[in-house]
Order: sequence, then structure tokens, then C-alpha cells
Amino acid sequence: MFGSYPLYSVDASAFIDFGKLRPEVFPAMWELVGRLSQQGRLLMCEEAADECRDAELRRFIRAHPGMVVIFEDTGDYLTRLQAEAPGYGIQQIDPSSTRSNADPFVVALALMLEQRDLRDLRAKLNPEAQCLVVTHERPKGPGATYVKIPNACRFYGLECIDWQDFLMREGYRG
Repeated sequence: MFGSYPLYSVDASAFIDFGKLRPEVFPAMWELVGRLSQQGRLLMCEEAADECRDAELRRFIRAHPGMVVIFEDTGDYLTRLQAEAPGYGIQQIDPSSTRSNADPFVVALALMLEQRDLRDLRAKLNPEAQCLVVTHERPKGPGATYVKIPNACRFYGLECIDWQDFLMREGYRG
């Protein structure tokens, strides 16, 4: 799983943006994403995958089951992240919302893929490990009751990019 870097933890918001670019119009882009998922470099937590409602995206996810990481695999990282989030002001759950939120799972997956130390999630056990978080979200400003993925990424030193940056990094020239 940790063979070649960078790895990507993809949020549903970015994948939904990807899904708007239909495969019949952008086949090379869909092939790139499929290839990266088969190589184990592009991953989504199951909670983010569940947030994708578009039929084409659902078919793509089902066709690439190796890209979906189940909760049990990230559980220790999620538990640690949620335990320390309030103390650091990086709580990612809106206390007034009744909807599920995959955001902490997306960040926990990236921390796991970067092989972070469970005693201090800001420390890497493998300095070469690199996982970028791909999201459409923008950071929340100071004083927010909860933060977005980019805020948590900034705190943990994770690189956070959007779909266009992802495509440029991977050399896509559609």
C-alpha cells in the first residue's frame, strides 16, 4: 500500500467535482483516476464514498473497490484525531448538524497514509510518506464552531489541494 508516493485521500466534494466531467467527454481523466486507484494511490474512506450520490460515480466506485478504505482500517487515527480536536480547535463536526460528515474520516485516512505517530499525529514515522488531501472545501475563518478539511490539514501539516491541482500534479493534459 505504501509503495509509491504521493498518495491521495479524496473527499466527496472533490470527487463530486470529478463526476461532473463526464467519462465520454474526458475519458483520459477517468482512466488516470482509475489507474491511480488500482495502484493504491488514490483512496477514499467509505464515509466519503457513501456521500457520492451520482450514478456514474457510484458505478466508478463499485468498479474500483480497492480505492475505498473501510473505517476499521483508519479507526485508531480517527479516534486519536477526534480526541485531540477540541483541544486544538480543529473540531470538524458541526454540532448543530444532523447529517453525517465524512470530513474527519478523510483527514484520518491521510494521517494513516502518511504513517503518523499515534502519540502525536503531527509527527511522521516515515519521512518519505506523503498523502495529499483532495477536496473542494475552503477553510473556515477564525471563531468558527467547527472547521473544514483545509483547516485540519493546515494544523497537521498535510497538503490540501483541489481537483485541478491534483490533475496538474499527475501530469494530466486532457
